[in-house]
Amino acid sequence: MKATIQFYLVFHNPCVFILNTLLLAILNGKKKSTVILLLTLWVVFSLLAVTSVLAIQFGLHGALTALAIHPSFSFVVTLYLCYKADWFKFSYLLVI
Repeated sequence: MKATIQFYLVFHNPCVFILNTLLLAILNGKKKSTVILLLTLWVVFSLLAVTSVLAIQFGLHGALTALAIHPSFSFVVTLYLCYKADWFKFSYLLVI
């Protein structure tokens, strides 16, 4: 079971990283640089806190797990901020 979770985290992160970069590019295009700055600072400090707690509790395995979940956490926060904006719709991302 552990190997399945680690496999998922390792191979799922590039997709989440790409989607997070896409949302940040959309925010950049909307000239929301202060939102990007505050978002980045909040994610970095929260990652520091989560990494510290997991490293203290579980050692190296906890620190590596915290670094593995960072892109997913960052994506969820960015998606939430975009979703709360009045100009954002999910249908804009589904261009076929």
